[in-house]
Amino acid sequence: MLLYVNGLSAVRLIRTVRTDGNADLRTFRRCSLQGPNPEPSMRWTVRRVQSSPLAALDPNWQEKGLHVAVPNESMRLEARFAKNTIYKRGLPDDAFLDLGDGLRCASPELSFLEMARMMPRPVLVMFGHELCGTFSRDADDPRMGEVALSVPPATSVQQIRKFLSECRGILGLGAAREAIEQVANNAWSSMESVISTTMVLETTDLGYGLGPLELNNAQRVTSDLAAPEGHELRIPDIVVAGTPVGINYDGGDHLDFSDIEKAFASSDADALASAERALREKVLDDMHRNRELTVSGMTVFPITKEDVFVPGALDQIMSSIVDAIERQSDKDVSATRALLASGSLKKERQYLIWSLYPWKNAAKYAQMLMARS
Repeated sequence: MLLYVNGLSAVRLIRTVRTDGNADLRTFRRCSLQGPNPEPSMRWTVRRVQSSPLAALDPNWQEKGLHVAVPNESMRLEARFAKNTIYKRGLPDDAFLDLGDGLRCASPELSFLEMARMMPRPVLVMFGHELCGTFSRDADDPRMGEVALSVPPATSVQQIRKFLSECRGILGLGAAREAIEQVANNAWSSMESVISTTMVLETTDLGYGLGPLELNNAQRVTSDLAAPEGHELRIPDIVVAGTPVGINYDGGDHLDFSDIEKAFASSDADALASAERALREKVLDDMHRNRELTVSGMTVFPITKEDVFVPGALDQIMSSIVDAIERQSDKDVSATRALLASGSLKKERQYLIWSLYPWKNAAKYAQMLMARS
């Protein structure tokens, strides 16, 4: 068997391999596109695909549909379940990953390019953060499903940029080249990606126009001013490049009270004391982190999930960030200041944030934005 999977099917495979196997896709063999081959079967059928390695990785392939890549019209899969993409020319030789046993899928770089034809700019930038970061969304439910953390990056901004420079005449190439300039390496979570995307999008695209950004870049703290028990390195989640101004996002699970609640419910005094001690150590570490970054010349704003979700709250935070950037750097943030002062797109910007936020009503706000545009 030889089958080249692309499009949304490849995105599902990439997420599955990263999430379930914690695999480093950067180590997989690269290959060029060839014609599909159903051997030892005579033709492609549901039964043939169901007995292939694809079905083991993606049991829901039939429900979701199967996207395949072929080098010319004569090699199209003549099957009702298959959607063919014909690549006669224009792709580099390393456009696909070899997943083994004849199954090959679009590389992370090609997937980014293909998604430029399907995803709105904000979603595409977030997909770039995922590919170039250390988190991976759920293949079946990328919006609300469980997010895998601390997985190896699938690729990098530099690698996607190089791949796109080698492509010729592929639909979506211009949009992909523009979008990759708004992606940063090393995002650690999906919520970091939501905040980073809104910060880096141009003001004309309902963003804050504060890019480029650096994500989770370790900052060396001034040891003689930091606490004796402090860390030599601290890592702000997001820093506006060229400035000492950044953000730390503390989500709902950052200070987790569940262990305290369980210990209290079970009347386990030792467990309760241990949970309280662990929580206090976390609070103290956060305080030391903020202090050590401050004495090292950084201005890092803590942001909570409420600051992202509550209408207008993120605008207020960004206004303070703009003030800090103007005081501490030469970066031109006049467009962001004008945007925040006018308030003309405030409602639409909040719709954008809600459309990217992982909650049940996100799709509704995404549709509202599409209708307005």
